[in-house]
Amino acid sequence: MCLKKIVNLIKDKKNSVLLVIFLTVNIILFLFSFKDATLIEGADSGQYFYPALSFADKFELRTANGDLLMFGTPLYSVFLGIIFKAFGSSNLFFVVMSQCVLLFMTGMIARKIGQKILKKDSFIIQILLIFNPNSLITSHLIQSETLFTFILILIVYLIVNFENLLKSKKFLLAVLFGLLTLTRPAGLYFSIFIVFSISLILHIKFRHTIIQIFQRFTLPVLIVFTLSLSPWLHRNFAITGEVFLSTNAGAYLKDQYLKLLKDNSPDSEIVILEKVDKNLKAYFAKNANYCIDNERNWRCNSLLEEHIKEQMLQTPVEHHIKSLGLSFMNLFFSPGSSNYRNYLAIDGKRDFIEFLSNNDFRYTKIEAYFKTMNYGYYSIFILTAIYSIVLKIFAISGLYKGLINKNTRLNIVFFILIFCIFMAMYLYLGQSRFRVPLEPILVIIAYIGLIKRKDEKNN
Repeated sequence: MCLKKIVNLIKDKKNSVLLVIFLTVNIILFLFSFKDATLIEGADSGQYFYPALSFADKFELRTANGDLLMFGTPLYSVFLGIIFKAFGSSNLFFVVMSQCVLLFMTGMIARKIGQKILKKDSFIIQILLIFNPNSLITSHLIQSETLFTFILILIVYLIVNFENLLKSKKFLLAVLFGLLTLTRPAGLYFSIFIVFSISLILHIKFRHTIIQIFQRFTLPVLIVFTLSLSPWLHRNFAITGEVFLSTNAGAYLKDQYLKLLKDNSPDSEIVILEKVDKNLKAYFAKNANYCIDNERNWRCNSLLEEHIKEQMLQTPVEHHIKSLGLSFMNLFFSPGSSNYRNYLAIDGKRDFIEFLSNNDFRYTKIEAYFKTMNYGYYSIFILTAIYSIVLKIFAISGLYKGLINKNTRLNIVFFILIFCIFMAMYLYLGQSRFRVPLEPILVIIAYIGLIKRKDEKNN
């Protein structure tokens, strides 16, 4: 979406009023949080915070121990670093407000996508998204999801406008793929898969040959996409002598393996971690002693990845199936209320962690936990759960109504494809935080379900 369209939306009276209300709500929420909650409660926040500090200070990207950043990609740290340079890092208010603005703009773009698909104003999509409990609280934490989602929804907007993809907009799309990947490494797999999927869709829609689509779309996009990543790839090569985007693949696989074991073992999380680390150290002792105490070092990434893959392949198939099912449920149906409890310092965090770590979800255990739950958290849980359940009901309706309607079918298929890609990337680690990039699409689909249901009643 061009800058002119964004400016026109901001000038819209309804949008201006909504922006004031939205920022007021977020300022109040920030004021009720405890000091530095934005940093403390953000998962993996240190991975981004310390490189951002070094970027603001010396335009470098260094970790907490002073090493050059290799574990992860740079864009979110650069985003934070620019804010720290302008406003300082002692007060994270400006980080929260900047991310809230990104969320608001994400809502504006989602509204435009809804208008494109349904051929009518979709202001309700914007409201539902910016006040989505999961997206809202995530914008208050130092996590890359808000920036990642903003870039992702821009990509979706361009793709929904198919007619522009064989023209100049393909180069903008390629640059956005690069920015997405530089925000989170998972963007690489998403971008490549989507490029080839769109190529197939364009072939079907415009009746061009595969070679014509490859020449006019696929190849130019892949070239510009690679060029957008090249400065970061060159930097890593200059430092290490190896070309790579990030060195977190091994650690990410280890987290996947730990979750796989946790879902299928009666042992506590601590016991499981001790067993995995014991086997890992024995493996490193045979192959690279240096990695015993430095498993996250870039030199150890491939060995860690290789070892974890071997262990996962030895795990029974039924364990994989169970973990995938639990991950799916957590990804799409967890309300995200625990983030509010942590951010607002509501009592009960320890009880919740203990409840989850026991891996016992029988009715009696769930009932016992709810009886001891803090009433403040209980209220937040009920509100977020109601939003999540109602949204999913309308989203399921939207999927069905959209698929049977020839005018929306292609868009729904594209949205389902995005869901599948993200589920494959998250594998066993599904949680409310990882659903944030999918929230705009879920809201759009739910609104399609609402509109189609309304149209049927009117007819």
